[in-house]
Amino acid sequence: MNKKIILAGILATTVFLAGCDKPATTTDDANTTDAPAVTETQNETNNTEATEGTEAANEPNEAAGQHEEQYGVNDAIEKFKTEFPNAQITSVSYDYDDRYQYDITGREQGMEHELELDAKSGQTKVKSENEDDAFTAIDEKYLEKIDEMINKSLDEFASANGTDNMIAKEWELEFDDGVLEFKSEVVSGNKTTEYKYNVVNEF
Repeated sequence: MNKKIILAGILATTVFLAGCDKPATTTDDANTTDAPAVTETQNETNNTEATEGTEAANEPNEAAGQHEEQYGVNDAIEKFKTEFPNAQITSVSYDYDDRYQYDITGREQGMEHELELDAKSGQTKVKSENEDDAFTAIDEKYLEKIDEMINKSLDEFASANGTDNMIAKEWELEFDDGVLEFKSEVVSGNKTTEYKYNVVNEF
């Protein structure tokens, strides 16, 4: 009789304990499932912010990397001369807007021509339109000195800021009120300086 009572007590205790253990396991599973979801959301937000900051900081350096490996201004000028052999060049420019691009404009009697050269792919776009206004062509000797003009602005920036890590992100050579000018925008990190030269007097 006593043995039966003891066995019944043991069985009841075992069932009770088993029932108590099950909810605890369910609670742990719920916590385990929720925790990574919060962590992943936080990491995704932090990574997005970090990536945006890195892209903004590295833009000039990425631009420099594209430029160093691709077509130069002399390639653009030669392509223009091949496309429009009778035209005289009136302006040359270079800018960066997601990609580097040269823009050469020239004139011949009654027409204005423009050639755009993608500095990365070498692809060109050309267009021509009627234009009867008077124009002044850039002397060939100054077209040959564009690299010298770029380097002058880079050297002045380096001297003023104590760094060699910079690029001439944009520049242009054209006439402004009858004066041939070279303008350059030099960038290093978050610092930008613009330079302007009277080409005939300084080169």
